[in-house]
Amino acid sequence: MSAIELMSPRMLQDMRKSCELAADCLTATGEIVRSGIRTNDIDEFVHEYIVSRDAYPSPLDYKGFPKSVCTSVNDCVCHGIPGSYVLRDGDIVNVDVTSILDGYYADANQTFFVGTPKPDARKIVAVARECLRRGMAMVQAGNTVGDIGWAIQTHAESQGCSVVREFVGHGQRRHHGQPDVADFAEARAQAHDARVEVLGEFQQMLFLAVLAGHSVLPSADDDVHLRHCGFVTPRSLPAPP
Repeated sequence: MSAIELMSPRMLQDMRKSCELAADCLTATGEIVRSGIRTNDIDEFVHEYIVSRDAYPSPLDYKGFPKSVCTSVNDCVCHGIPGSYVLRDGDIVNVDVTSILDGYYADANQTFFVGTPKPDARKIVAVARECLRRGMAMVQAGNTVGDIGWAIQTHAESQGCSVVREFVGHGQRRHHGQPDVADFAEARAQAHDARVEVLGEFQQMLFLAVLAGHSVLPSADDDVHLRHCGFVTPRSLPAPP
């Protein structure tokens, strides 16, 4: 594993500006999500929102990715490519925004209901949100990234859901930086074998909770799935000496 980059207070300040841009973009995007628009309309909106604020949409041309945002509808776990699909009442769509502002990468996403959500969709979004809250609560000095995964996995499974193991969260500032942050830990002791401590405000990380009715990626004919992630800046933690 490559070194984890710790940030100075000034770097954190610049990082927060980039994160605020991504968060504001998601909020604005939620206002246009409705039945009848194409996922490509979301891409065009996000692209214009980001570039008009002197930033760059990181997904565009990343390893050949053709769009400025990821849109994952219903049982698409993550990294869906916007296109001609027209959103319909009852869909859920995850919008994954990654922007670069002054050299700092911000990566966050949110899942939106289109019209009236189905019971399964409402449940999985609620479970993911609670997993996010519990995972964030574990980001404190002395804990490990394994504690985050443990908190997410235990709640998801207690609700009859599971976590997708093929994707993990990651560190911030640079694209897909260290450390990797899995949404699972079969046992806390195992997770601590590769111990990475959370070091006050001088480290920030992104993690995601991927929930499904199965422990392996299902076919498109299976039940609804959701990717939901949160960006954590542990402001409440004490600064290192």
